[in-house]
Amino acid sequence: SDLGKIFDPLADAVFFLVVIVCLGLAGYIPLWLSIPFLAREFAQHVYLRPTAARFGVVLGANMWGKMKTVIQCVVLVAICISEEIALYWPWFAGFHRWLNLGMFGLAAFVSVASIIPYVRAVLAAQRAPAPQEA
Repeated sequence: SDLGKIFDPLADAVFFLVVIVCLGLAGYIPLWLSIPFLAREFAQHVYLRPTAARFGVVLGANMWGKMKTVIQCVVLVAICISEEIALYWPWFAGFHRWLNLGMFGLAAFVSVASIIPYVRAVLAAQRAPAPQEA
């Protein structure tokens, strides 16, 4: 449904943002690295979706958004596992922070890149001629 197309991605975004900020507050990742995720979700849900709706376009899920969600899930779970492993294996403790940063950087890149199709859809809707009234 159109309502589901709005609220399902919004619920996913809120969940992931809460997890990302909590990981930052716990010291697992630098807190400032949550900024790309916050900016992407803010742009998506506060600007792009309402703008698209004004032009009669509903921005549903696409392959890039689904890929972003899967990568975020895998990376966030992997970071939590990495932190636990580092507690018990000292040789891993010096290496896991770089591993976490690399994985998180990948997730941030995919997150920001996944908004491109939505931006294109909104730009196309803005450029389209207005329908003629009879």
